[in-house]
Amino acid sequence: MATCPPESARSVAAAAAVATVTRRERKKRGMKREIITFDESDRIVGNRPEHIHRNRNPKAKVQEWACNSPYCEELEGPHPDDGGPEPVVQGREPWRGSGR
Repeated sequence: MATCPPESARSVAAAAAVATVTRRERKKRGMKREIITFDESDRIVGNRPEHIHRNRNPKAKVQEWACNSPYCEELEGPHPDDGGPEPVVQGREPWRGSGR
């Protein structure tokens, strides 16, 4: 039966301890999940990823709202309830015709 020198056994044990510590640190630094709820003022249609629009006018009724239109280019401006443009819904694009 072969035996290992005492130095090699220690290095294997030390390597195992380092690996264990590394795994614990990764769990601590893991991503935290956040639950997001949407308001009536949000413009979410379907399950596309959403983004946030912000209104710079401090007197506006709606300051921030979520939207998931893939056609939004400007993320700052008034909410549709405050006179801003309504986001274009994917599948209901006005340039495709009104037959949908």
